[in-house]
Amino acid sequence: MIRRYWLTILLWCSAAGSRFPGRVAGAVGVMMAVAGLLAVSYGGRVAVAQAGYYRLKYGSLVDSIPEDKTALAERAYALYPSNYYLCLLMAGDFWRQSGEVGRGRREARKTTAADWCERGRRQNPYGRELVWTAADIAPSPGAALAVWEPYVERVFWEPWNLAALIRLKAAAGHVAAARELLPLLQGRPEYAAAASAISP
Repeated sequence: MIRRYWLTILLWCSAAGSRFPGRVAGAVGVMMAVAGLLAVSYGGRVAVAQAGYYRLKYGSLVDSIPEDKTALAERAYALYPSNYYLCLLMAGDFWRQSGEVGRGRREARKTTAADWCERGRRQNPYGRELVWTAADIAPSPGAALAVWEPYVERVFWEPWNLAALIRLKAAAGHVAAARELLPLLQGRPEYAAAASAISP
């Protein structure tokens, strides 16, 4: 779509240039100047957002509670929402630390973790870490299975993915279906953990 769009512009400029060379040259110059300004603006926004992400993941806020990271994370996300690693970072922080507080804050952290995870999945629906985090956050084994199984159907050749699917199927009560998948892990390091999940 984008390539066709620019091709149309180039063809138009070529055709118009043969009739109005001065005007077309001026128009092209203006367009290039605007494109340059947009590129500089976008690059600046990305740089500021990435600096915020670095501070959250490696810098002065790395050991802070997730609530203290939220303001900076939201600013970084607003500037550059395509960085799904930011979403994964915040979802993981809120989820891992949800057990460290009272019930009310625990539920709030779980909800916030799910929200960040969903934001990331909108950018990268096939990122394993994001999908697994969403499955981990899910309120029940059945809900987790509903998140994870479609992903494994797409990326079925990874033994870890298959082992996780077996564990989730067993946890959701689909033991027979889990047992049918187990031979696919024969000879793999993941076999033992998957087998233990379906042992009576």
